[in-house]
Amino acid sequence: MIKLEPDFSDLLHVPLCIHKGKQYFLTISEFRETHYISIREYYMDEYEEWLPTPNGFSMPYTLESSSNLFSALVSLLSRAEVLTEVLKHVEFCSRTGQALPPRAPSPE
Repeated sequence: MIKLEPDFSDLLHVPLCIHKGKQYFLTISEFRETHYISIREYYMDEYEEWLPTPNGFSMPYTLESSSNLFSALVSLLSRAEVLTEVLKHVEFCSRTGQALPPRAPSPE
């Protein structure tokens, strides 16, 4: 467990995606003996380190909230046209152990 400041630590910090030069992370953290799940936007600084922005959200990380979040994601994905792509991505991550597949350069 990495201590970031008194009473605050990240228990899990996983990259979700990179979009328009910003990266989004899913984080499980503990603050004052309460666990939270967060999705936050990060930007790359001049030293090529990802730093958090104020953009994102946190909610208590409990069995009920994580079950509801999982159910909502399953419901959304089952209706989404991207479900096949998500399943391919999950298979890629399982096979390679990488969180994000290699990306082709974006046309600018």
